Parts: sequence; structure tokens; C-alpha cells
Amino acid sequence: MAIPVFYLPALFYGPTTNFAIIDNWRFWIIHLWVEGFFELFATVLVAIMFYQLGVVSTKTATHLIYLDAILYLSGGIIGTGHHWYFTGQGTLNMAWLRASPLWKLCLSRF
Repeated sequence: MAIPVFYLPALFYGPTTNFAIIDNWRFWIIHLWVEGFFELFATVLVAIMFYQLGVVSTKTATHLIYLDAILYLSGGIIGTGHHWYFTGQGTLNMAWLRASPLWKLCLSRF
């Protein structure tokens, strides 16, 4: 339900809409999907490849995928906080935490 509601304003933007409003909306769409979902997608792909190569066990891969999904779902807007510093909106940041399951997965055999 939240995703269609989040995209709904785009239907009302037109040639006369202020560029700052459109650009701010575009910024949030891009960053919530690309930066948020990419870490989860990359963790799942690396976990599958590492499992097939015999580098990690099924249990390890599954736990790290679940951890990454939990961080992705709980991170939300706070996870894009590394951009807020440059716009003067504060420094609360969770982006480094969302990528930590991927780091642990890659370092699990060393």
C-alpha cells in the first residue's frame, strides 16, 4: 500500500511544477529503491554463489540474508541519512549498517 501512495504524486507533476519539488521527489524514489534494495539484492546473489561454490553453509547464507532483509526493512529513510549531511538535515546515518551482512558473508571464510 505504501509504495503506490509514494508514487502517486508523480501523476500530478507536469511542465509547470516547480523543479525543486520534482527533483526532491525523484531523489527519494531513487535513493530508497536503489540504495536500499541494492544491498539486499547483492547479499542474496553473493550468498547463492558462495553456497553453490561451497564457501558457506546454507545456515550461514540464510541467516545473513534474513539479517540483511531485517536491516533493509527497518532502515528505510534513516538508511539514506548519509545524503542528509550535505543538505543540512542532520547526520543520523544507518547506511553502513545495511551493508554489514554482505561484508560478513564475504569475510566468513577468512
